[in-house]
Amino acid sequence: MVLADTRSVRHAAADGDRGADRDEGTRHLCAAAHLSRDFADAALRELLVEPTRPAAPAPGVDTSAVLTEALAARLRTDVVDVLVLVLLGLTVYFSVSLAVVWITVAVLLSLPKIIRVWLAARARRGDPRPVRPVRTGITVLTLVLAIGPVVTTIGGDPEGTVEDAFEDLVGLSLLAAALVVLLANRLVVAHHVTARFGPLRGSVPPPVDRALLRLAPALARRIAERHGTATRVAPGTSEEDGLVPLVVHRGYQPFVGAGDIHEPWTVAVPLERRSGVPRTDVTLGTSTLLDGITAKVTDLRAASLLAPSGRLGALKVDDYVVVAAQGLVDHLPDRVSAHYLRRPGEPPYTHVSRAHAHELRDDPLEWSRFYRRFSVETWDRDLVLSVFVHVAMDESTLYLEWTPCVLRPISAELKSVDAEPASAWVPVGRALKDLVLLPASALSRIVRLAAHPRPSAQAGARVDADKYGSLMTLREMAADVELHSYFQQADVERYTHLLRTRVTLAVAEILRDAGYHTASFDQQAQSIVNNTVNTVTVTEGGTLTGHVLQAGSLSGDIDITG
Repeated sequence: MVLADTRSVRHAAADGDRGADRDEGTRHLCAAAHLSRDFADAALRELLVEPTRPAAPAPGVDTSAVLTEALAARLRTDVVDVLVLVLLGLTVYFSVSLAVVWITVAVLLSLPKIIRVWLAARARRGDPRPVRPVRTGITVLTLVLAIGPVVTTIGGDPEGTVEDAFEDLVGLSLLAAALVVLLANRLVVAHHVTARFGPLRGSVPPPVDRALLRLAPALARRIAERHGTATRVAPGTSEEDGLVPLVVHRGYQPFVGAGDIHEPWTVAVPLERRSGVPRTDVTLGTSTLLDGITAKVTDLRAASLLAPSGRLGALKVDDYVVVAAQGLVDHLPDRVSAHYLRRPGEPPYTHVSRAHAHELRDDPLEWSRFYRRFSVETWDRDLVLSVFVHVAMDESTLYLEWTPCVLRPISAELKSVDAEPASAWVPVGRALKDLVLLPASALSRIVRLAAHPRPSAQAGARVDADKYGSLMTLREMAADVELHSYFQQADVERYTHLLRTRVTLAVAEILRDAGYHTASFDQQAQSIVNNTVNTVTVTEGGTLTGHVLQAGSLSGDIDITG
C-alpha cells in the first residue's frame, strides 16, 4: 500500500484560496462541446459510442459532464441539420428562382473560404507550383457572369403571374422558417456559452437540460454507468483489501490521461555487497524500494518554498496497473485476464485488487505492469506533471524505470468561450449568416449526418483489441501542442528535477542501508543529470525552444558493472 503521509501540510488551506480546486477545465470543455463540432464528435467517438471501451481518468475534468454536453450538442445539431435541409429542399421544389438566387449568393460568398482552405492544403502538401490569382479571379468572374442569365431565364416573365407570386411567397415563408430554426440554435448556443459556462459562472457547471438526451437514451445511460463514480471489479475482489486503478490502453502510449512522455530514462544497477559490512535488517525488494522512494518524495509536500503557490503541498501518490489491450485480447484464455475482463462484449474492469497489483509489482508480465505515479497539478490544474516509476530486481541487479509525462494546458481555441461576446445581437447576426450560407453548407451537413459517431465494425471472428483499450482522455484531446509561457516550461523542469533528485537519493540511501555498493548507481544518476541539461533559447517571435543533450528515449542507458 502506498505510504500515507500524516504530517501537516503548511499550505493546504491556502491552496484552495489560490484556486487549486477550480474546475475550469470542465467548464471550458463543456462549452467547447457546443462551440466545436469536431471536439464533440471526437469525444463521443472515443469515449462513448464503443460499448466496451474503458475511460481513463482525466485530471481536472468531469468526463461525465463533458460527455453529457457533447451528446446534447450533437443531438441538437442533428435536429437542426435535418430541419434546415428539409426546408432548403422544399424551397428548391416550390420556388426554383428564389433557390437559384440563394444558392448563387451562398456559393459566391463561400469562395474566399474555399480558396483559403485550398491554399492551406497546398501549403501542407508543400506544392511548389505558384498560385495564379489572376486565373482564379477570371474563373470567379466568369462564374458570376454566367449565372446571371440563368437566374433571369429561370425567373420567367418580369411582370410575373399569380402562380409566380404564390411560389415566391412560399419560398419566403420557407426562408423565414429556416431563419427561425437557425436563430433558435444560435440562441441556445449563446445561452450555453454565456449563461451556463461563461467565465463569471464559477467552477461548477449547472445541470444540463436533458430533453434532447431522450433522443439517445442508451448513450445517456452509458454515460452514467461508465463515467460515474461506481467501480467495477472482478467477482470475489474485496474493496476492504484495497483497490488499484486499472488502465487498459491501445496504441504506443500506455499512460493514458497523463499527456506526452517527457525525457524518460532507465538504469540497471549491479547489486554487490560491501565487504566487511554486516548484514542489516533491511530486506531489499521491490516493495521496500518503492516505499522508500515514496517516503522520500512525499517529504516534498512540506517543502513549500521550493514551488510557486505551494503546489508541492498537493503532490499526489497513487498506484496504477497498466494493461495493453492487444495483450489482453491475446491472453483471454489465461487465468490472469479474469482480473481485467469478465468476457468479450463487456468493458474491462475499472480496478484490480491490491493483492494482484502487488503480484505484478514483484513479477510483471510483458503486457501488464505495475507503476507508482507521482503527480503535481499546477496553473489551476491546467498543467499536470506525472512521473511513473517501475522497478524490478533480483539478487544481482536492480532495474529502475522513470517516465515523466506532461499534460499541457487546454488549447486557446477550446477556451474561446471566455472571449464570446455577451450582446444579444451576436446570435442574430450569426443566424443570418448561417441562413445566407446554408446552401453552401448543405453538403457538409449531409456528410455529418451520415458520419454519425458509431461503434467500429467487427472484422471477422477475431476479438478487436481497439474496442477494449483507451487511446486518450478528453483532457488530452483538448491539450495544446505547446506550453503557453516560459514560466510553465520552467515549472515543468523544476518539478521534474525535484522529483528526480528525491528518487535517486532514496535509491542510493536504500542500497547503502542494505549493505550494497552505491558507486555504480551514483555514476549512472550523475550521467542522467548531465545528459538531460536543457539549453533554452527564445526566438525572435518569442517562441521558447529547448535543446536536450541526450534525453527522451528508453535507449542510451549506461551499464556499469564495476
